[in-house]
Amino acid sequence: MIYMKLLVVVGLVCLLCFASVGMSAPKGKQIYLSVSSCKVAFGVSINGVEVVQSPLQPVYTRRLPINQWVFSGENEFVVNIFMDPNWKEELKDQSLEVEIVEYSVIDGEYTPKVIQKIEWNYDKDKTTFPVVRQGRFKLDVPFGDWLWRKGKTFTNETLPLESLKTYISTLHEGLSKKNFSALEPMLRVKATELAKAFYLPESERFKEQQSFFEEELFADSNWGMKPIDFNKMKVRFHANGRLLEIVDSTGKPFLQSLPLEDTTFSLPLWVCYYKNQWVLCR
Repeated sequence: MIYMKLLVVVGLVCLLCFASVGMSAPKGKQIYLSVSSCKVAFGVSINGVEVVQSPLQPVYTRRLPINQWVFSGENEFVVNIFMDPNWKEELKDQSLEVEIVEYSVIDGEYTPKVIQKIEWNYDKDKTTFPVVRQGRFKLDVPFGDWLWRKGKTFTNETLPLESLKTYISTLHEGLSKKNFSALEPMLRVKATELAKAFYLPESERFKEQQSFFEEELFADSNWGMKPIDFNKMKVRFHANGRLLEIVDSTGKPFLQSLPLEDTTFSLPLWVCYYKNQWVLCR
């Protein structure tokens, strides 16, 4: 199943465009996380937010933008490395390399600079799993602070689950009824902050967002949302409990449409609780 272009709608069009056209149109500093692994499972967190994870032991290479998870000043990242206890092969080639790369505009072109790097190789005499590696890096970026860093801290025990369910139900209702005027205020923080993170004009971002919902998604005669099943809802806590990621029992976005012609729409839910209300942040 393909997860459609909601990311484009709510502000991540920049990620897709930036990846597809390379770095031909410099607009500001771009911060990337680069990961290369060999036969280990791992997770990488930036400022307490797990931004990438690989639960298996593949040979794996990935590079992804992380502007939306960083800020000016000192940032931190944590790398957790695991082995499946059922792994049958001899432990000898396991390795992992993680880099934080800053691309700055120099002479009209993006120039990369590795600002932090962690390299790990399996050593039979010294390695005990899980392995934890940590690093810090300083940035000077124009994003300002993010709302998710100001959210109220929750745990499983303190989470106001019923109010969270009500908030998610309201989002689901707006999508089900094709009511963009009800959805727009709920999408505004997410769209605004991601536009800022990737140097997109806010007015352009909002216009594209409305057009995508009203002229593409809602115009589809097959449009409809899957019913909510809160029994399958899982909450992942990030940033010391200030940012919550809502997924289903398989780890996929909790809000999904019914299958369209050849794709399925999903709405990633990264929320925080700020000034007595839930806010969609990412």
